[in-house]
Amino acid sequence: MSELRFKRDPHKKPSFRLQERDKEIIKLVYDHRFLDSEQIALLMNISQRVANRRLQGLFHHGFLDRPRNQVAYYILSKKKMIYALGNKGADILTENYHIDRGKIDWGKKNYEVKERHLNHSMMISNFRVILTLALRKKPKTKIISWIPEGEIKDSIEFDGKTFPINPDGFLSIEDGGDEIYFLIEADQSTMTNKRFLNKMKSYWKWFTARGHKRKLAIPSFRVLTICKSEQRKENLRKISKLADDSQRGSQIFYFTSEKNFSIDNPGELLANIWQTPRDSSWHSILE
Repeated sequence: MSELRFKRDPHKKPSFRLQERDKEIIKLVYDHRFLDSEQIALLMNISQRVANRRLQGLFHHGFLDRPRNQVAYYILSKKKMIYALGNKGADILTENYHIDRGKIDWGKKNYEVKERHLNHSMMISNFRVILTLALRKKPKTKIISWIPEGEIKDSIEFDGKTFPINPDGFLSIEDGGDEIYFLIEADQSTMTNKRFLNKMKSYWKWFTARGHKRKLAIPSFRVLTICKSEQRKENLRKISKLADDSQRGSQIFYFTSEKNFSIDNPGELLANIWQTPRDSSWHSILE
């Protein structure tokens, strides 16, 4: 990918004027941490052409950044550019949404983000975007809250050790008056079997110790693990059968692979594409 794509135009058009929808785009990017141009267009319900034009202006005027370590993602995603919050965008959030600006140098933070972290974050964003689009067609179902990676931290002790509880995201959905709660895990196929089993055991022990009630004030939850392939999904599903005390496979653990849903057909995400370690039957996250 040409380095020129990551350099701001010193002769940027002075005619660029920040619009209300530009502020919404900035807020969307901040909320998700990273979004690509297609995701932004779909969330904003605008054409790709309009989105690209506004994103170019927002980038060259310093409101948004383009993380440099996105070469692999850019190629795999049919040349969709990833955007992140820029320093001027952070100022806009403070002025319009009362979000604390803090002392973060977003340009430096985005420049230093590694490809592995970027790919992991985009996997989470992709799930969240597709879920948002899918629920637009279900007026009685909506996302109540999304807590991003790193903001829920707890721990649980077992086998003489302390293990962290630190999901990649927390999601609550209201469906027909009921509220359902999920912890999100985005698996990049880099974790060892032993480490993944300990992660699932930690969630199980935390569940049985009612850590979720103490920490989050919720009655129950499911752990949604998104995998890169069906083979990886089956491997992790098999491993997680050993996580609960009976080793029968707990039904709080749900697994799917990215091949089972797409941004082109968001509704697939709500279909029976999830499996638990208990057996081979398929489930919906809304059941």
